Amino acid sequence: MPTPTAIKHRTSELSVSLVTPPVSRLISTPVVPTLHTQHLRELSRRLEDGYLPDSQPAAMQNVQVVRGVHKATGRCVMIKREVSDPAATPRAGRRMSASPLLTPTGPSLSLSATQGASLPAEVKALRNELRVLRYLHTQHPSPPHVVRLLDGATDRDLRREGSQTWLVLEHMSGGDVLSLVETSGAVPESTARVIVEGLLRSLAFIHRHNVIHRDVKAENLVLAHPSRPDTVKLIDFGCAVIMTPPKASPSPSPRASPRGSPSPSPTMRGMERGRSDKRHRTVCPAAIEPSPGGFISGTPGWIAPEVLHGHSYNSRVDCFGAGVLCFVLVGGYHPFLASDIRTTLRNNRSGNIEFGHPRWGSVSLELKDLIQKLTNPSPLERISAAEALRHPWFTCALRDG
Repeated sequence: MPTPTAIKHRTSELSVSLVTPPVSRLISTPVVPTLHTQHLRELSRRLEDGYLPDSQPAAMQNVQVVRGVHKATGRCVMIKREVSDPAATPRAGRRMSASPLLTPTGPSLSLSATQGASLPAEVKALRNELRVLRYLHTQHPSPPHVVRLLDGATDRDLRREGSQTWLVLEHMSGGDVLSLVETSGAVPESTARVIVEGLLRSLAFIHRHNVIHRDVKAENLVLAHPSRPDTVKLIDFGCAVIMTPPKASPSPSPRASPRGSPSPSPTMRGMERGRSDKRHRTVCPAAIEPSPGGFISGTPGWIAPEVLHGHSYNSRVDCFGAGVLCFVLVGGYHPFLASDIRTTLRNNRSGNIEFGHPRWGSVSLELKDLIQKLTNPSPLERISAAEALRHPWFTCALRDG
């Protein structure tokens, strides 16, 4: 059992690509500098015409996050935008920048581009987030407990080559859930129940529409109001993936086995193999196969074991993160976090959850049962978000009200 470790630093510091895949993106068609610069200014102007920054951007190399104000309504928003690294040297192609625009109230919103250079991971995540959020908002105008996308654009919207993306999200002023745990050490079960229910509702929605978040963690849950846990929303869809529903194909008539019973389907055979394999080698229905380059999406300590083992996986990976969140909220410490990333990953890979700390003595049996069901190392035995919402913990009486 890992020693209970106080959450003294944000686990986003442990967000790493265990193996970074090579990325090559060369622009074969030469871009006319004057036309491309004009296009960049066009995108920049659209952003500046509608929004005014009122804070310094967060320190990231290729993507900036800044709080802004919608000029027409005065509404606070969050702006995530792609920028170029002035110190970086493009590997190929040419480098061009729009003219800098200085504003008296804060940082500029002008955009710059690097043509032909390899796309940084932050930029790829930003573009992916815009694509996934757009898709989710076509399924529902206000996805439940999912951050709202208010605006956004990329060069591809205008069918131009380039490397510019920006998006505008609703501003969540209540802070993230990790800050809540860092401040209080642990939260009452009644508060945790509201937060977890919001997360599970968001996961049930995105899973129903074939989206997997792949980075569920306390930092990616934010509150619109600090004193209202029911306003929790899921953010940061940079690692998310939209799964293509499997095409229906005519299946051959079942052939009788020697004993006269139908042969099991490929899916059932895979499930049987998964149950009999002590190392949790599973074949998930509607699964994503592991990346050939060994790239893993997620944050150590929150990643489902099947992903770390290099096996196929599906939407149940998000449910594992939800189970870890339950533990962190009520326990006040992380079940896998250690002083070094290697040990953290080893603990995470095992997927073993233990309630050895004395504070778990006052926690309801229903919550412990839910945590165990959500963090089951086998995805075939792990419950879904929709199933978790029907768990008795959400209706049982709690000691803290």
